[in-house]
Amino acid sequence: MDTLLSVAIQALDDYMDPGEEDSVYNEPAFKNDFNNDLNGMLKWEGLGKSDDTTPRFRALVSRFRSAMGMGIGGQKPRDLITAAIR
Repeated sequence: MDTLLSVAIQALDDYMDPGEEDSVYNEPAFKNDFNNDLNGMLKWEGLGKSDDTTPRFRALVSRFRSAMGMGIGGQKPRDLITAAIR
């Protein structure tokens, strides 16, 4: 489960980092609908619901999902997590 926690923390760190391309600060809704109000954006029920509302979040999740399927030292993080859950 440490693997899942590490991946989740890294994804959140990336999403909250203004220097990252796929960050909350680059979401169209953050700029246009929430007038750069981070608190409002993070409480929004539409967060992560579709590619139209939060394309940066969806791209970030897709990138991390892909990375979890890649092998590191012969083991895939996805397989480690699945084994821990079972």
